Amino acid sequence: MIPQSFIQDLLNRVDIVDVVERHVPLKKAGANYQACCPFHSEKSPSFTVSPAKQFYHCFGCGAHGSAIGFLMEYSGLPYPEAIEELARQAGMTVPREDFTPEMAQRRQQAASLTEVTARAANFYRQQLKKSPRAIDYLKGRGLSGEVAARFGIGYAPDGWQGLREAFDDYEAAALNECAELLSLITDFAVQDNQLNIVAVHLQTSTSSLREAIAKAKSQPKRAYAEKAAGEDGTAPPAEPTRLNRIVAFLCHLALSSGPAQRFLAEQFETLHEANRWLEGIPLLETILGAAPDPSSNAAVNTFMSGLSESDRLALAHETSSLEGVSLDGMQAAEQALALLSGTVLQRRDAAVKAELKQAGLSAGRMIELLHEAKEISGLLRGIGQRSEFDDELPASTFKEKLPPWKKRFDPAKKG
Repeated sequence: MIPQSFIQDLLNRVDIVDVVERHVPLKKAGANYQACCPFHSEKSPSFTVSPAKQFYHCFGCGAHGSAIGFLMEYSGLPYPEAIEELARQAGMTVPREDFTPEMAQRRQQAASLTEVTARAANFYRQQLKKSPRAIDYLKGRGLSGEVAARFGIGYAPDGWQGLREAFDDYEAAALNECAELLSLITDFAVQDNQLNIVAVHLQTSTSSLREAIAKAKSQPKRAYAEKAAGEDGTAPPAEPTRLNRIVAFLCHLALSSGPAQRFLAEQFETLHEANRWLEGIPLLETILGAAPDPSSNAAVNTFMSGLSESDRLALAHETSSLEGVSLDGMQAAEQALALLSGTVLQRRDAAVKAELKQAGLSAGRMIELLHEAKEISGLLRGIGQRSEFDDELPASTFKEKLPPWKKRFDPAKKG
């Protein structure tokens, strides 16, 4: 597993302009660089690379990301291989974290899921070959058999249980998975209603499904009992990672909205500063670094399976909306980030005030703190909040001083 700290250091060392220019010829356009987008066909350039912000963005197709994201998109590299390639270009060696037994188990589970999805994908590709209607449809859209094979295009035939042909244990696997999900529903009436619907889709009896639910409910208790009866018999259950309320909201936004995720990925400096004052920023940075596709449940679930149990528990908690924050992904991210910045400033403000009250401060340090207090107060007033110093320092501390020439021509003093 590649440490997140190394990924951040790698992005700080490379220049995205150099990375992109190895594949796409760029032209200087003001502070940025432009080119025709390599990800869609266009005549006028709408693809922009920002050396200041170290990201690329296409105003035509919406492609957007860091140097790692560009290599993944352009070269078709998976996330780890893109990091390896970027590190090779920068002359850096990618470190690896040792796998714990828990991490190895999660990796094995992910590999099993990969095998299952590969079998399902192969089944749908075979079904495409058997369906003249689907083949004619693709030809009508200008897609040849070579294109379909290259991009793994398949066809899902009519029916609820087409994959029964691909998996010998299809019924048992589907029954157990649905039973596990149904066992999490605490409202009996809701569970009973969903049970009947699922039983119809699986073409099984409600009694068989109820037995599977009862079995699923007992499994977590047995697993915990076995874990608790380990070598020392005192292993406590994992505690959720502590998350600030605003940070938790941003984590859920990054996993549910592509635009919000891309916007937050650009806010390196803001998040780096917030890490000193708010809990949970490392988890948010992990999400933004991995950038799982929010539109793909499989991608999000695979990412979640690679997290520690404490992080998964933290993200599993229901996150309430923030007061005054929109439900729209992009707008919600902007508003929540503004709340986060305001909270950080308030905590900085309180820390400076506490240090100023300490005895024995040197004159130089006191001047530094007063300058910082004045800066924080100005920033807070800029976002419509008050500093604790506004009530304690004289008004002249923050009053703008007019130059002599402006005083002479001040219309308020005429008359």
